[in-house]
Amino acid sequence: MRMPYGVPKPLDTPNEEMRGLETWRELPPTHYILKIESFTSLVRILKKTSLDHYESKEFKASGHNWMLLLYPWGDEKRNGSHHISLYLKSMEYYKVEINALVIFFVYDQLKDKYWSIQDKTARNFHGQDESGVSQLVSLKRFEDASNGFLVNDSCVFGVEVFAIRSGNKGERFRTLREQSKSVYIWTVQKFSELKATGHFSEPFSVGGFKWRLHLYPEGIPKAKGKYLSIYLCLHEESESPPGSEKKKQYESQLPSGKRMHVEFKLSINNQVKDKEPKKLSEIGKVWFSAVETAWGFPYFAHLDYLRWRRSDFIYKDALLIELQIISMSLDTSLSPP
Repeated sequence: MRMPYGVPKPLDTPNEEMRGLETWRELPPTHYILKIESFTSLVRILKKTSLDHYESKEFKASGHNWMLLLYPWGDEKRNGSHHISLYLKSMEYYKVEINALVIFFVYDQLKDKYWSIQDKTARNFHGQDESGVSQLVSLKRFEDASNGFLVNDSCVFGVEVFAIRSGNKGERFRTLREQSKSVYIWTVQKFSELKATGHFSEPFSVGGFKWRLHLYPEGIPKAKGKYLSIYLCLHEESESPPGSEKKKQYESQLPSGKRMHVEFKLSINNQVKDKEPKKLSEIGKVWFSAVETAWGFPYFAHLDYLRWRRSDFIYKDALLIELQIISMSLDTSLSPP
């Protein structure tokens, strides 16, 4: 049994302010349990040595060192007479400021449950400060065995400590483009001569970002030979300086931690006036990021249908693709100040 080596500083706030949510639970305290098998012996030893409280061993919780202080007949200096007083003491030897939410526990041995008092607000510790509840439970209630706290001269206390770190993690969502009706038209010439591996449009700018369309005239591998596939892509290629022998560099427009929600509409236009359908269209609502830079439709249009309507949609071996970016919104992770 470890005895106190110092006199506690009177830094506790009034008990009624420190009392928070009182609850019962079956799970034991996560961070530290103090079990006393002979309460009367502890009281006798403390009084014999002219000490008024018992100090637990040091323990680690939430990345800091702590100690539990128990006043078995109450902390008279902080209005705790005739009560059990329980405090948490920071054991950081350097002047470290800690803000923490603290939960104190007393075990009811008859119910086999823990009665707890949880803080309403964070407690502040600086260096070796201490804070707790001076009137945790009255001695009259505690010593009455029918209440379950002190049974066969044994009792159990505990604590959980959750240090609050100023990480300021979060995110900000802002709209870049709202309900735009403007469109980008891509005329794909010599459609029948395009390579099956895909064909890119020229880069174009919308909402402060560069984009390209990627057309697979015979479909991506899982749709190959049956469907035409079209994708909207963030343009990741940065051009090398003229005359440079360096290879083209690829750099994401969306750094790690940023996402962009885009609602867009892709269409293949009927090039014969007053003929239905006027368009074959699909609408996408997707998130772009540094990893996900391309979204689209692997099964955009059945190739048999396009061949059947060849004079309408593939007019003079040209395909007319229309893109409308309806809205763009940026989701950015917040960083600490």
